[in-house]
Amino acid sequence: MKHMSRRDFLKAAGVTSLGSLIGGSYALQTLASTIDPSGSFDYTGWENFHREQWSWEKKTRGAHLVNCTGACPHFVYTKNGVVLREEQSKDIPLLAGVPEGNPRGCNKGECGTDYMYGPQRIKYPLIRVGERGEGKWRRATWDEALDIIADKIIDTIKNQAPDCISVYSPVPAVAPVAWCAGHRFAHLIGAHVHSFFDWYSDHPTGQTQTYGVQADSCETSDWYNAKLILLWGSNPAQTRIPDAHYISEASLNGTKVVSISPDYNSSSIKADQWIHPKPGTDGALAMAMAHVIFKDKLYAENSIKEQTDLPYLVRTDNRMFLREADVVDGGSKTKFYVWDTKTNRAVIAKGSWGDEPEQKGPPIGFLGRNTYTFPKDYIALGELDPALEGTFRVKLANNKEVEVTTVFTRLNKKLMSDYSPDTVSRTIGVPASVIIKLAHDLAAAKPAMIITGGGINHWHHCDATMRTLLLLMALTDNVGKNGGGMHIYVGQWKPAFVPGVVALAFPRGGGQTTVCPDNDLDIHSCRRER
Repeated sequence: MKHMSRRDFLKAAGVTSLGSLIGGSYALQTLASTIDPSGSFDYTGWENFHREQWSWEKKTRGAHLVNCTGACPHFVYTKNGVVLREEQSKDIPLLAGVPEGNPRGCNKGECGTDYMYGPQRIKYPLIRVGERGEGKWRRATWDEALDIIADKIIDTIKNQAPDCISVYSPVPAVAPVAWCAGHRFAHLIGAHVHSFFDWYSDHPTGQTQTYGVQADSCETSDWYNAKLILLWGSNPAQTRIPDAHYISEASLNGTKVVSISPDYNSSSIKADQWIHPKPGTDGALAMAMAHVIFKDKLYAENSIKEQTDLPYLVRTDNRMFLREADVVDGGSKTKFYVWDTKTNRAVIAKGSWGDEPEQKGPPIGFLGRNTYTFPKDYIALGELDPALEGTFRVKLANNKEVEVTTVFTRLNKKLMSDYSPDTVSRTIGVPASVIIKLAHDLAAAKPAMIITGGGINHWHHCDATMRTLLLLMALTDNVGKNGGGMHIYVGQWKPAFVPGVVALAFPRGGGQTTVCPDNDLDIHSCRRER
């Protein structure tokens, strides 16, 4: 028998099937039963609902803000108070030098209407009637539910203490009034609040510690301006769908994209390089890269002298910053020193925490230390030339001398002893040659940025890990530059209506809680009567 190829077999099978359909009654019956599309139809009801979505009564603005800070603008079309459909507004202003942002939205957001009317949405109080996890509930009235909650609160205050009550607060960027309401209630009864960040465990604590603000992330269109993008523990193709096109467009424009993630995710597929350290070893990888940058002197010397605390002086006896209070009677504990190589003496560092300009601009609502009011170029070095390395002696206010060194010197020693690429490679599972090449690529790319996600923050000591990423950006002069920086899109609510929020949420003042406004709460009289 002659061997038949797969292609010949499919050809023969196709001809046989076609012949049987043409010759059989099934094909003729199917063709004969085709309805004239120009005829009338008797719709049963649900079909009309979909036909009528194009005849709306009201068109309004909306956005999908279910724990998403994308705020994609949409038009919402309603009839009889029911949302029929949504569509992207496609009217975001164009920005010069970057690809267009329209239309902005994602398939996850477009499901918002389904959740609004879906069976999974809780529309009224439910009380568990079965065992925990059994999934048995009964519907309750708001009065019954509120009575139960109020009784438990009063019993806890009476039998334990007010601060045994924990109040959960919603996301302030989505619901600022509700956020204030929860904090106000806890504030007045003496309870404490655990925030949404405590619940999700994704707050970028290390960024707050380093920058003094909650988070500091660029407008996502600025991704396009980077020459190197490190997707470090982030998967924007799934988690920031409306913005992911900027990465693809940057790649087409010549930007190198590196995905650093244990899993080969949807964003790794589109990257030029995939580096997969073992889970939880991101900080070690960053420190090994810093080792290379220090060893090969790839750091931006002038920038780190002016913009970082690497030249700050540290006492060798107690390993604390040298403070003005150490050197001058009555001096500040939050003013720190650098060693000026030109005058060969310790001088106060401009911009250290306790250093304030004599004249500032008007205050604005801002979460964090508001340096936007500082004069331009306030921390510029000018004639000052801080030493990065060395050991010096300083006379203290008590006339004793103490030995001091620099943060740079201490960090360099730690990096050289513990974080060589060969040593780290054995821990994280990434070849030393890959670590060295990535460090050189980062130092050479101008500008370069890191885009990270909330996943890193779920690990123990996440603040230290986050600070290693910020260290890389600072060493390579990529902070505060278009196309540069370390960006995490969690908690980027830096501007806020601070005066109004504080007045509504904390009427008794910050740091104060009272059982009731008059400090005379009668537990029994507060119990609601059923």
